[in-house]
Amino acid sequence: MVNESIRLRPTSPFLIMQTVRDITVADGADALHLKAGTLVMPLLTHASDADDSRYPDPGAFEPERWLSSSAPRTTGVSPFLPFGGGPRFCPGRNLALIEMTMVVAMVCHHFELEADTTAGPVGERVTFAMMPTNLGIRMHPTDRLRMGHRKSSADAW
Repeated sequence: MVNESIRLRPTSPFLIMQTVRDITVADGADALHLKAGTLVMPLLTHASDADDSRYPDPGAFEPERWLSSSAPRTTGVSPFLPFGGGPRFCPGRNLALIEMTMVVAMVCHHFELEADTTAGPVGERVTFAMMPTNLGIRMHPTDRLRMGHRKSSADAW
C-alpha cells in the first residue's frame, strides 16, 4: 500500500538534480543541451502515473500490484524515485518505508476509518512537498481496541 501511495502521490513531487558535465539529452529528433552545473527538476509524478508498460492501468490505485511476481522492478531507469537514486539516494529510505508500513498497519488494525467530507473536496497543495487539503478522516476504535487489548501499567516490563 505504501509503494502504491507514494507512486501516485509522492511527498516530494520534484527531484532536484544538477548536471556535473555538459550533456545532451535526445528524444527522437529533439535534443536538449545542458551545461555543467545546470539545475534540473524532473516531475516525478508524471512518469509513474502514466507509464502503462511498467504499471498496467497506471492511474489506478492498486496496492496489490506490488505483491505479485510481476511487481514493478526498479532496475535500470525508473520513473519511480520517491527517495532519489544513485549514490545520493535518501539514506533513510528503508527506515521510512518500514515506519510508514507499521503506521498504516497499526491504524488499520485498531481503527475503522471514515472519510469526513464536511470540509469540501480533497485537493493538493504543492510546495517543496505535496500535501493534501481537505483530507478529513474520522477514526472509530475497533472492537479489539475497545475490548482492552491495551496493556495496563501493571503489565509493563
